[in-house]
Amino acid sequence: GTGFEVGTDSSLKMELEFQVRDLILQKSNFQTQIFNLQDQINLELPRKISISKAKIEALKADIEAIKNAPDDKVRIKGIALSEPKEIGAMIKTVSNEVGDNNFISIGEYKGVEIRLRIDDFGKNIVLNFGKSDTERELGLDNTSNGKKVLASLDDIETQLSSTEQVLSMYENNLVIAKKTVGEKFPQEAELAEKQSRLDEINAVFDSRERNKIHQQKVQNNNYVR
Repeated sequence: GTGFEVGTDSSLKMELEFQVRDLILQKSNFQTQIFNLQDQINLELPRKISISKAKIEALKADIEAIKNAPDDKVRIKGIALSEPKEIGAMIKTVSNEVGDNNFISIGEYKGVEIRLRIDDFGKNIVLNFGKSDTERELGLDNTSNGKKVLASLDDIETQLSSTEQVLSMYENNLVIAKKTVGEKFPQEAELAEKQSRLDEINAVFDSRERNKIHQQKVQNNNYVR
C-alpha cells in the first residue's frame, strides 16, 4: 500500500538526496549574496557615494578657483615663479625645511593651495593641490619637477568627469541592490517539493526497517522456543 517499488525507490531516494543537498547549497550561497547586498546597502555604497560627492564638491571648488586666478604663476613662499627650473629649485629648497610625513602649505598655483610632504624617510617629495587633494610625486630633476607642477591641474576637469561617472555607477548599484535584496530564493518551491518527497520515501524506508526488526525479533523468539 506504500506505492514504492524496492528497486526503484532506493535509486530515487539517492537521486532526491543529491538534488536536495544541491538545492540547499544553492540556497545557502543565495542567502550569503543577500547578506553581502545588505552590507553594500547599509555601509559600503553609502560610504562610497558620500566620498564621491565630497570629491566632486572639492574638484568644483578648485575649478572655480582656477577660473578666478589672477595669473598662471606659481607662488612659493610669496615668490612668483613661471620657469620650470626655478619652480623645481625653490621646491627643493623649501623641502629641506620640512619634516617627514606632514603636509605643510608652501604656496599656491592658479588660486589653488600647494602643500608639500616628505615621504619615504626624506627620499620623495609629494605635492598635494587644493581642496581636491590632487597628488603629484616629484623626482630629483628640478626642471622636470617644475614641469610637473605646471601640469598638475591640467586634468582636473577630467577628474571631475570621471568622479561624476563613478558616483553615478555607485548610485545605480544602490538602486539595483535595494531591488535585488528583497528577492526570495528562486527555487524555494522546488526545494520544498523535493524535500517533501524525500521525507515520504524516508518514512517508507523507516517503516520497512522497523518491520524488518520486528520480524527478526519474532523469528528469534520462535527460534529460542
